[in-house]
Amino acid sequence: MNEGNAFSRGPLHVSDARLLTVPVRMAEESSERRGVFETCGDVSYCAVFSPPEKPLSIESYLGLMMTCQNAPQNLQAPEELSPLLVHEGDTLNLAYLLMEKAGVRAVSVFSHSGAFLGVLTLSGITDTILGERQLLVFENQELQKQILDLTKNASGWISQMEELVGFSRSIREMLSSTMLEESLLDSGIRSLTKLIGARYGAIGMLDKEGDLVQFLHTGMEEDAVARIGHLPEGKGLLGVVISEDRPICLDRIDKDPRSAGFPPNHPKMESLLAVPISSMGRVYGRVYLSDKLNREPFSKADEALVLSFAHSLALILDNRTEMELLAKAQSKLLHQAMYDPLTDLPNRKFFQDSLEQILRNKPENCDSQTFRPSFLFIDLDNFKFVNDSQGHQVGDMVLKKVGESLMLAVREGDIVSRIGGDEFAIFLDTTDAPEKLDTILRRILDAVKTPIPLSSHDVVLTASIGVAVYPDHGQTVNELMKNADLAMYEAKNSGRDTYHLFSGELEKRVRVRHDMEKNLREAISREEFCLYYQPKINMRRGEITGFEALLRWPSRNIPPSDFIGVAEESGLIVPIGEWVIETAGIMLDNFSKWGYGSYSLSVNLSVRQFWTVDFIGFLKGVLSRSHFPAHRLELEITESQLMRDTIRSAHFIRELKSMGVSVSVDDFGTGYSSLAYLKNFDLDSLKIDQSFIRDLTHDPSDRLIVRAIIAMAHGMRVGVIAEGVETLEQLAFLQHEHCDELQGFLVSRPLPEEDLLPFIKNYRLVKGALFSD
Repeated sequence: MNEGNAFSRGPLHVSDARLLTVPVRMAEESSERRGVFETCGDVSYCAVFSPPEKPLSIESYLGLMMTCQNAPQNLQAPEELSPLLVHEGDTLNLAYLLMEKAGVRAVSVFSHSGAFLGVLTLSGITDTILGERQLLVFENQELQKQILDLTKNASGWISQMEELVGFSRSIREMLSSTMLEESLLDSGIRSLTKLIGARYGAIGMLDKEGDLVQFLHTGMEEDAVARIGHLPEGKGLLGVVISEDRPICLDRIDKDPRSAGFPPNHPKMESLLAVPISSMGRVYGRVYLSDKLNREPFSKADEALVLSFAHSLALILDNRTEMELLAKAQSKLLHQAMYDPLTDLPNRKFFQDSLEQILRNKPENCDSQTFRPSFLFIDLDNFKFVNDSQGHQVGDMVLKKVGESLMLAVREGDIVSRIGGDEFAIFLDTTDAPEKLDTILRRILDAVKTPIPLSSHDVVLTASIGVAVYPDHGQTVNELMKNADLAMYEAKNSGRDTYHLFSGELEKRVRVRHDMEKNLREAISREEFCLYYQPKINMRRGEITGFEALLRWPSRNIPPSDFIGVAEESGLIVPIGEWVIETAGIMLDNFSKWGYGSYSLSVNLSVRQFWTVDFIGFLKGVLSRSHFPAHRLELEITESQLMRDTIRSAHFIRELKSMGVSVSVDDFGTGYSSLAYLKNFDLDSLKIDQSFIRDLTHDPSDRLIVRAIIAMAHGMRVGVIAEGVETLEQLAFLQHEHCDELQGFLVSRPLPEEDLLPFIKNYRLVKGALFSD
């Protein structure tokens, strides 16, 4: 080893680290960008460049994509990429700090000329640092060998063998330690000073800000130290050692003007040997000795010994820093593996593992009465609406607030987890009475309903909770989670904002529901659905104005009331609704072309369709394919749908009206039962629910309600439709009150497609019987 190069390397740079050699491979072919990717363990790295005809350079670089998928199929959008990059000349310390601040595990590396060189990872930095440490240890070993060789060959060193052995022992003790205890420093500087044969020796350790925090010395009497008044601040010669990170060796210190940095009362010194305690650009402190007892100047061998001692200290400090960084990185990775990154709550895996451990370690000799923990499965009601209407950023903020509210609602010993999307889970420690469980559950429901302020208004959510109690509802974590999930769906079916306890009967009902969903999917693919049509009649003229399309499932003989709800919950109502509008529109448009009249089409709009993000675009596409005019389409929406978010509902209706589509409120009177909101919505008509029409002729209350609805609606220039009209007496009352339109068995039951045209042709007979002057 070249003595002049020993311990003289500067800080490590990015070019010293192992980079991932990313093979050029097309990850996506487009006119905007191209990518190359490399898989490292379970992480794929993809550097993205644009446009493709340019070389892979910093000018065309968009950013680095990191994914846990082994082979990314699609590149992320540029704004979702990590734009962080470093150059080959940057220090590893700078690269690590940048990556830690940005929260990324890898970063792209470019040459000074702008060429793409590869990817630097945190593990690459760690490997390089550990390699450098091993090299320094090796160099130290080699240096000690040289010292021993010199000792054997130099007769003048024979008398110093004992001191050398003692010094080596001090170094070995320090190297075997992970902390620089004061006793080790004191022993080390005493051994070093004795071995070199110096009068004074001292060690000064600095903090990250460069302030002196530890000072140990030898060769000075305590009264001399007291006279100094304050420790050397490193403004002169010692400051040069620190700032320039290099040793200083002076035969006559008083000839150097920088000696003024020592305190005035510091014992007089003639010669000085000072070296930095440093590694990879980080200076931890300095070691200095002065005035050899034999009055000889400090030799190269002396400097080598002090450097060895200083680097031994630096190795310990490097090791401590590396261990802290590794511990921090391991802790971060472990936290990421066990906790949800958004809410910082335990994730599904950590939650399940914790429950399994609790069940395994349950108290011995406990029975079902003394150990009865509960598992709660919580699903936020209609959270999709928050994401669709406010955006995912607001949605994420709302989820964080809900997580915080749940934490405040539970007790010490309970565990709250976010297991995915808008679903949370809670493990409740043993509850010794049903009423206590009810109290906790209602507190949790109230916590979810805590208003969450947004910029323009507050968001108030509700939740549906399924409950499974150990051991009644399951002996394992998987059984408890599955049964609580089933109970949660029952809570949703019960009106939401409530909880439901699992039972055997519930499991049977849920199984039936799952079978129904399976059959619905098969029915869509096999085209088993058909449409029936019920005519709508103008009461003044007695003429057919249009038809309401009603879904039927004749092959299974299942009524709509049994399958529409399942279609809503599963999302299958969206493709079904598209088929309804398109099929009915094509048929009625053909009737118009054949000269049988231009009839309107009424279709019930489901909750799922109403809150679909791009329903307007979807509707335009359906009307375009069916060639059905928008002005002849009427969408029926329930009161509860409108009132869920009045601002968005008003905007939604305005968009429909701008297309020419009519909007009617279905089952009016059964929801909010108020006309006060009508002024906020540009509605075309109200459909009075048949429950008010059924007893119209003998129930004075129903007559008053119907009369009030018609009068108020007409006062606001909104049409009124009466559904469920079955008798001439009902017809007479509605005509007297000037109701606009009717539907009901009095005119016709819902008709299959093949009976629709004959009904239109023969309707004049019905008209003559019901609407004759």
